[in-house]
Amino acid sequence: MEAVILMGEQSDRAVFSRMAREHHHMMLVYARTLVRDEGEVRDLVQEALVAAWTSLKKFDVTRDTGAWLRGIVRNKWRDHCRRNGRRLQFTDGELGELEADLLAWEAARRGGVMEALQ
Repeated sequence: MEAVILMGEQSDRAVFSRMAREHHHMMLVYARTLVRDEGEVRDLVQEALVAAWTSLKKFDVTRDTGAWLRGIVRNKWRDHCRRNGRRLQFTDGELGELEADLLAWEAARRGGVMEALQ
């Protein structure tokens, strides 16, 4: 369910809670493609969720929620690399390919869940 439907019906907290639940797994998987350390993965996702919460009022409800959250994870990863003096290991093109692979995987995963429920 997209945020556009939810914004008028529920409080920001409820909207954010639903967004976080719906996209948390995808955010973890995406962060794992960027860093290998599980602690860093969880930190990136946590930082991204905090940033999403503080930016929720500015969120363009016509945009794809998952893309917005992946963008925040990606930006937090870049910040993390800069803070720690690490070289960015992926080009923008490679990041685009990673995101495309993640979207295909997520669609297949959701399709499998729907099949199992039928």
